[in-house]
Amino acid sequence: MRKNYFVKLVKYMKNVYQIYHGLNKLSDGRVNPTYNTGQVILPVLLGFCFG
Repeated sequence: MRKNYFVKLVKYMKNVYQIYHGLNKLSDGRVNPTYNTGQVILPVLLGFCFG
């Protein structure tokens, strides 16, 4: 595989599916979160896709 395949895939998902807009709208019940929900869900989603 090429070295920048993953970067191109993330850019494609961002531009075509606008995944960041959907992830930024997500919320959960944490009181004072260190990371927002989108930052937590994106690696889990990518891990599920590639796993």
